[in-house]
Amino acid sequence: MIKKNNFLIKGEIAEPVAGMLEFKGSGLKFFLDSTAYNVHLFLKEISPGRYSYETDIATNSTIHNKWKKFVAEQVTFFSQKANYLNKADSSQNPTLTTEYKRKAAEVDLAIRQAYKTLAENEKNNPATAYLLPSAPDFSYKKYIALYNGLTFKLKSSIYGKELFDKLNLLKNLDSPTAQPTYAGKQLSFPLINVVDTLGKVTHLDKNFFKQQRFTLIEVWASWCGPCRLINIELRGKEAEYAKRGLKIIGFSLDNGISSWKKAIKDDNVKWPQYSDLKATNSPLAIFFELKEIPANILVDRDGNIVARNVYGPAIDGYLK
Repeated sequence: MIKKNNFLIKGEIAEPVAGMLEFKGSGLKFFLDSTAYNVHLFLKEISPGRYSYETDIATNSTIHNKWKKFVAEQVTFFSQKANYLNKADSSQNPTLTTEYKRKAAEVDLAIRQAYKTLAENEKNNPATAYLLPSAPDFSYKKYIALYNGLTFKLKSSIYGKELFDKLNLLKNLDSPTAQPTYAGKQLSFPLINVVDTLGKVTHLDKNFFKQQRFTLIEVWASWCGPCRLINIELRGKEAEYAKRGLKIIGFSLDNGISSWKKAIKDDNVKWPQYSDLKATNSPLAIFFELKEIPANILVDRDGNIVARNVYGPAIDGYLK
């Protein structure tokens, strides 16, 4: 309850955990432990009749403050990288374009190194296990040694277990993206390796696509509400599509295993589900320059990309 512009929340948690304080129109993320947190929300008029909140959290929590600092540094890195890439795209000078791309690559290296430095310096911090799976270059080969260096206490935490589960699921996955090739005037689907929820590796290549007339790759994520609604809609169409030569597969842009698996179960989807758990760093997301989801890609039996973002009657048109 808010009384005289103040509120107080008390409770107990089993171990430190990431959380969100939600309020009208937005929310404030934090890493919560047994320390006291002073939250400040300032309502600010950004234009006549339009308001927004300025937010801040003051706490002595070492876990929260180190998590917050790391996230802020990553935001700065990504902003710098985007700035260099934008300059490279708009530059008419080949020399400057090359230089901007070189600087963007340096920032990208710094982004990746920051995760490794975090794991090496914060081996008992729950925020470490929470953040590591989001590393752009996260893979079993590159991160298993860092995981092994964490303390037993951290490995036994909820985020430590989730980190291990993700490493184990991706153990046999190497997910390269082949250079695009053309069949006539059609762009062929790039070679992308993925895993199912049990960690079995599947190659999305011509041998995969030739098994059916069309394959619809539905790109979604557990946190995407509209995607979940499409899952339900497709569930009612799956049998009909199969009779007409179209196979549906799901590709998730989730970062975590538990949320991905839970969404599949909750939505009761039966078609094959794949991912590389790299979220927007997925080779598939990068290759197709995905800016938003839900999205899909329609591929024919020769591995050619026939269409993108086709739903309802548009799908029926290809199955005539």
